[in-house]
Order: sequence, then C-alpha cells, then structure tokens
Amino acid sequence: MTIKEKIETYIGIFDDKDTLNLWLVEAVTRFIQMCPVHKLFSIEQKLSASITDKPISLTDKRLLRCDLEDGLEAPIVDPRLLNRVTDPNSIYYATKFSPVSIINHNQIIVYPNGFAYVVPFPVSLNCLATTIPGFIPEYESGIIFYVSIKGLLKIIGNNMTLNSPDYSMIIKPDAPIVPSFVYTTAELATYTNAIVNSVEGAPVYEPPTFDSTNFTITGLIDATEDTELASVQLNKLGHQLNKFQEDIQNKLNLFNGQFNTYQSELTRTIENARLLQQELLAKADKETDLHLQNNIKILEKQIDQYKMLLEKYQSEVTSYQIEMTTMTQSYYYDVQNYAIRNKNYYELLVTLKSELQEFMMYNFGTEPPKQVKE
Repeated sequence: MTIKEKIETYIGIFDDKDTLNLWLVEAVTRFIQMCPVHKLFSIEQKLSASITDKPISLTDKRLLRCDLEDGLEAPIVDPRLLNRVTDPNSIYYATKFSPVSIINHNQIIVYPNGFAYVVPFPVSLNCLATTIPGFIPEYESGIIFYVSIKGLLKIIGNNMTLNSPDYSMIIKPDAPIVPSFVYTTAELATYTNAIVNSVEGAPVYEPPTFDSTNFTITGLIDATEDTELASVQLNKLGHQLNKFQEDIQNKLNLFNGQFNTYQSELTRTIENARLLQQELLAKADKETDLHLQNNIKILEKQIDQYKMLLEKYQSEVTSYQIEMTTMTQSYYYDVQNYAIRNKNYYELLVTLKSELQEFMMYNFGTEPPKQVKE
C-alpha cells in the first residue's frame, strides 16, 4: 500500500499528490527535529568535519553529536573560542584528548579533527512510494497521522462555505395590467370597475441567512488541541444549523401561506371576470339599442381577454411557487447534509489528533508538533 493510500484510509480520496508530497517533507522534518537523539541513531550519517575539510552546513540537517575516530566526544563550545582552540598556548587548545566542536554561521567543524553525526532533512518525498526513505519505519504511522490531519483540514477548508441557492434564477411573473375597457355609460364603467380589480404582484420568498465565519480552519485547529473545546465547537455549530433549518422551514411556511391567500384572491378575480362576462352577454341580449349592444359585446371580449391573461398568470405563479418551494426544500436538505458532514469531519479530526497525541506520548514522551496553519 502506498503512503497516499494509507492516508486516504483515514480521510478519503485526496488527489493533490504534490501537496501530499510537501506535507510529507514537512512532517518528516518536524519529526526529525523533535525525535530524541537516540531514536535517530539508525538513520544518522557520519560526516568528516576536520579542520582540513570543508565546514559542514547544518541548514538542512539535525546535528546529533560530534566525536573522534575512537569515539571520544567533541562537545560544542562557544564560537567565540574559535581562535583559542587552535592556539597551542591557550588552555582551550583542542587536542585528540580534548576535542571540541564549534558551530559558526550554522556550519560545524570538529577540532583538531573528527566527525559529525547528522540526520538530513528530506528535500522531496513521493506519496506514491510504499515507504518513507531515510526514515524510521516504526514511526511511519505518526507521519501518516500528521499528514492525514493536514489533508482533513484542507478538505474541511474547501467545504466550510454553505452556499445559498440562487433564487435569482427563478423569475417571478408580472401580474397582468387591467386593460382600458370601452365604456358607453358611466353606470357600466362603475359596474365593471367594481367587479374586475387589478392584481398585485405575487409574494416574494425571503430566505434567512447563516453566518459560518465563526467556523474557520483556525478555529478547527484551536478546537482540536482540546477535546472539550472541540465538543463545544461541535455543539455550537449543531445548534446554529438546527436553528437555521427551523428558520428556513418557517420562512417557507410563511411564504406558502401568503401565496395561498394570494392564489385565492387571484381565483376570485378570475371568477368575477367570468361572472361579468355572463352578465354582459345577458345584458346585450336584452338591449334594444344596437350601438350600445355592440359596445357591450366589445367590452365582453375585453373582459374575456383579461380573464385569459389572469388564468395564464395564475398558471405561471403556481409554477413560480413550486420552483421556489422545491429549491428551498432542496436547500433545507443541503443544510442538513452540511451539518452531518461537518460533524463527521470534526469527530474524525479529533480522533486523528488523539491518535497522533497517543503516538507521540508513547514513542517520544512529548506532545505532537503543532500544525502549520495554511
């Protein structure tokens, strides 16, 4: 099994191999820096660090110890003694019986001659490999925990935002305008206007808002350093999401209630138009004045056209209500899934932190290295 596959057993598929490789380098470097010296003897490198040799740079290495060929330790002394350790007349003069090491400008030399034992930090690592070269195999699980935590934090960071639905995609239909009816008498005009009313615009759904800014990656790292704090964070997020779901449902119920009232008013307006048609037709049949009779029929056709516009509009607003309700219900379940997903992320993160802490305490007697915040 590759290193990547071992990490994915904890956090799921993670396709960014380059990032995993960088995290592996970071993890191995930090573990080498923290690891007790005697734990690193199996992977140390012995480098000649005599006066005649080129000074050894410690920029990319951890120095474990310095000694002579016979094993006599060459302790590190103050670099200000550099001139004295090479002066035969000085009490600090270094000999094969009293060797010393000096680190100057992050470079080390053993006086009069000797060796430096170092563990190089990795320059690059490949997550597709099955082992970590140049590292202690029995400590690989700690590296897996560390990188898994980094990967999980990345996944959470990519999923922290709770996107709101785009209600602008649903176009609310415009109510038809009452036409300028043809009247022949003031009585007919008053009669028509009293029955056929103008239609106001349909209600608009106003969604609640949710602020997830309190749940950042920094907050996650801080919380998971303390399981009690993590529990508080979990509960806080859960309560806010539950409240948000209630707000969504309440707003939707309010919208549908207003819309049902609106639909009833619209249906009554359509029915009034239909009744007015019937009355106008009956009035036209009884009318003896042909001019007035023709104008009544023209008015009846206008009423009929307006009624058809209202019926078409009623169909459109019904579709509008269905679309708004469908999108809102879908968002409701998105919020629910968001809550479940983030709860699972938090719990997994706490578990991985606990595993890493137990590993570090058992093997090194120390706390885990702090995560580098992205």
